Amino acid sequence: MKIFSNFDTKAPLEAYKKALAEYGADKVIFVRRHRIYLLFFVTLPSLAVGAMLIVVFLLRRNGIAEFLGSLELVGTIVFTALFSFIAIMIFIRILLNYINYLLDYTIVTPRIIMSYNQT
Repeated sequence: MKIFSNFDTKAPLEAYKKALAEYGADKVIFVRRHRIYLLFFVTLPSLAVGAMLIVVFLLRRNGIAEFLGSLELVGTIVFTALFSFIAIMIFIRILLNYINYLLDYTIVTPRIIMSYNQT
């Protein structure tokens, strides 16, 4: 399956099968990103963004002006917009890290180390 027409999710398996056919199963190593990468660059930031959005929602609901002092309506809108923008930027970075986790791989053969970075 292709994601956004540039990222081919079947490419790692096809490249691995091609290397297996050429060198044999005992001489080919297929390496993907470790699950620690998924934990530190996808899961934990996702939880942080979720917590940040919940805090902004609760502050907005209970009154940001009381939390930050005597702000007018413009201040509350700016505060909400700023945190929403930050959350969206972090979410985009998390999505890119998840795509890297899924699609980047390395194949080690007796002749060459092939590292694929689908960007």
